[in-house]
Amino acid sequence: MFDWGRRRKQLLEEIEEHIAMETQDNMDAGMSADEARRAARTKFGNPMTAAENSREVWGGVWMERLAQDVRYAVRQLRRNPGFALTAVAVFALGLFASLSAGDGDDARR
Repeated sequence: MFDWGRRRKQLLEEIEEHIAMETQDNMDAGMSADEARRAARTKFGNPMTAAENSREVWGGVWMERLAQDVRYAVRQLRRNPGFALTAVAVFALGLFASLSAGDGDDARR
């Protein structure tokens, strides 16, 4: 919805670049290639976890969840139109009642 796929791919590529640089630094420090790669991966952790955590920071997740909730609600209301009609009627009645009560207070003063 918010082009998360592209952002995620860019982030994963950037993390892999950092792991490659750290691996090279480790090899320059005298580690074998396998040890250097393992140490770099340990230092940076799981790239997928970092990508998912950054998604929360970048924002927009709440909008995606809201859209998901609305789609689910619409699906459920389509399955039971009688309930949907009753829910809309009760909501409208409650809104009308609260607005009417406010008008009555102003008229009495």
